[in-house]
Amino acid sequence: MSGRNADTARVILERLDEEIGKLRILAALGSRQVVADPLDGIKEFRKALAQWLTIPTDVGTIGEAWASYAGAILDLIAAGAVQREETKRAFYAGAAAMFGAMLEAAELEEDPAAARVESLDRELVDYLRLFKSRENL
Repeated sequence: MSGRNADTARVILERLDEEIGKLRILAALGSRQVVADPLDGIKEFRKALAQWLTIPTDVGTIGEAWASYAGAILDLIAAGAVQREETKRAFYAGAAAMFGAMLEAAELEEDPAAARVESLDRELVDYLRLFKSRENL
């Protein structure tokens, strides 16, 4: 196969993979309707992610929180093994960063500690608002 034909085939396969991913999202959501806008599947995924981010979790461990996230989001998009592992690393890195920030706050006097925790809460809430506004949710 010539270089140009190979490039064309690769582009077609990438687009096909994207479309298959969108269909998996719709199937996971139980959708039986034909999607007029090919981005609707991605929009549904983004809505699911925003919903997961706003659900208060009563999980006892980081592992349980990870399982909740993976089940709600990664299963929805039929994520592969590499994507799962990289996402899990990022998830645990975020948990470690938050735990470190909480430990630092615990070493402060009561008022500065409360201010630090409130600052962390504001940062997370602000991110969620930004995420929702960018995704038109």
